[in-house]
Amino acid sequence: MENLIKHYRKTETVKYFKEIHSNSKLKHTLSVGIDLILKEIYEPINRWGSKTDENGEVSYGVMDITPTGELVWGKINTLNTNYSAHTFLMDAINKLCLDEGIEVKLSFDDVGESYYKAITFIRKMIRLLKQFSHIIFDENGECYQILIEILKNTWGVGLKYSDNFKENYKTYFPTSTRIETTGDERGNFNDMVDGVDVYVFFMVKSEEVKKSVQIKGATCYFVGDKYKVDVGMDLQKYASVWAFAFFDIQHKQIYIFKNDVSEIEQISTENGPAFLFPANLFYKKFDYKDE
Repeated sequence: MENLIKHYRKTETVKYFKEIHSNSKLKHTLSVGIDLILKEIYEPINRWGSKTDENGEVSYGVMDITPTGELVWGKINTLNTNYSAHTFLMDAINKLCLDEGIEVKLSFDDVGESYYKAITFIRKMIRLLKQFSHIIFDENGECYQILIEILKNTWGVGLKYSDNFKENYKTYFPTSTRIETTGDERGNFNDMVDGVDVYVFFMVKSEEVKKSVQIKGATCYFVGDKYKVDVGMDLQKYASVWAFAFFDIQHKQIYIFKNDVSEIEQISTENGPAFLFPANLFYKKFDYKDE
């Protein structure tokens, strides 16, 4: 696996993985496939555990061991929904096949817009991932260390957006009274399953109202009479989310939209998947400095 880090850093995220993450069935197949492999590895060594959130929802995953011997929620648990890491996995699997003389290669060349070909690609990837799991998920190996680096970096970027939101939420929602964050912990159930990063609270007729917000980095454009947001997300996953806050580094802005899945269109473009928001869902945009 020589120079694999260097290779990965030269590789742009494959837009097709964003497409996969925008389709609930494809994403579910890939995510569950990865989880089953991790469970097969870690359950026999008593490192497959669970945690329950404040709402009683249970999530299962890998447990890391701290220097003091304590079991904590593992960093690897965000792998099943991270398309940057999936891009790396595809590269790593192809290189391992080449090294082992296996005449198999993962490629999106023939997938196109075919659901059948996409699901076949995912199943092939899961089969090869399982075949090489002893190498890729060797915690002392190069592959695993790169995966953790990717997951830490992408999580850190998302945390930066969440921190900005926490510091400036009164600017974004002037009548709000307080917020609660859910996404500061890797693998948080509300974040990973329900797409909720923050709860914003308002007082309405002396009663506190709780609203959920998803925070994400994405490039936004105003095209015609709609806002186009370049983002790889499964819209149906966010059906219960009240609002989206997109941090656009390229244009130094934050774009906030109220959510109405009946009015939002999910499309595919040359640059990958995107959302189209009608102008009436646009809340406001604010100056944003990428410090």
